[in-house]
Amino acid sequence: MRKAVLIALVLVLSQWGLSLGQGNSSIVINEFEPNPAGGDSGNEWVELYNRTDSNISVAGWSLEPTHGKTFKVVLANSAVVPAKGYLVVFRPDGKQWLDNKDESVILRNSSGTEVDRTLTANDSKNNNQTWQRCPNGFDSNKDSDWSLGASSSGRNDAGASNNCS
Repeated sequence: MRKAVLIALVLVLSQWGLSLGQGNSSIVINEFEPNPAGGDSGNEWVELYNRTDSNISVAGWSLEPTHGKTFKVVLANSAVVPAKGYLVVFRPDGKQWLDNKDESVILRNSSGTEVDRTLTANDSKNNNQTWQRCPNGFDSNKDSDWSLGASSSGRNDAGASNNCS
């Protein structure tokens, strides 16, 4: 009986895009810009989205690219993603940190546990297109959750809903 209940619980959680051992999946990487228009240095960013109705502290969490010469960005002690809101993260020293080819980004909580990751993406165009979750904040842990589209962040309206048309 216990085994049947556990299996049912795992199935329910997987339907909601949650997975055991993945940390706090209430926060997801929602969008990222590996190849912005113009120079990459200081213009690449990753957007986090909070799917809950409560503010969540992401103090000490990190974003780590997986390709090329990697650089881990550790979020400040004051970092909070507002309820149903966004936090756009740039590399603090303004240098290039995301590759344009075969790049994936991992979000880890302050204990180092993987919370979320992007698909492995390519962005060969030097423009304002970003990789973004469609619909906004959706996470089924599949590459099909992602679409390359017109940027919705990194502009004056940073943290706007993704352009999933």
